[in-house]
Amino acid sequence: MYNHIAASLPNNEPTTSAFQTISRAGNFKDETLSLTDWIVSHGAVSLHEHSYDPLGKSMTITFSLTGVASKYFSVLRGLIGLGRPSSISIAALPKARNFSLKVVLGQESEAKVYLSKLFAIIESEIRFKQVLRKIIINQEKFEREERLLYNSFIS
Repeated sequence: MYNHIAASLPNNEPTTSAFQTISRAGNFKDETLSLTDWIVSHGAVSLHEHSYDPLGKSMTITFSLTGVASKYFSVLRGLIGLGRPSSISIAALPKARNFSLKVVLGQESEAKVYLSKLFAIIESEIRFKQVLRKIIINQEKFEREERLLYNSFIS
């Protein structure tokens, strides 16, 4: 049924829709980066401070979401308790719209995995809203064109 459409395309190249042109951020999984460097390298996160406890057993990192992701503070706040490893403590600081992350030293890779899952959910939500916005715009455009056509037929 669709063979005639594919055959009519130049060089049988696949076409891409407007929805496919919204690109997904690539996953950056460099194991050689420290946890703080990894957080800094994440585009939607801003590192505010990091410190070590006096005994040198854990580190505390304060970070926030930036740019478009900053609107998703509440979403991340709701997600922080899901699947949290016991070596990690994370708390939302609503007044400053920051997060405080406490990690047992030696468990930084576990924290990266945990945070990457949380950040992936936020990125998926951002992408979903971008695509939804495109769909709504296209639907509104279609309805306007439909009304214009209808009005031209009536008159």
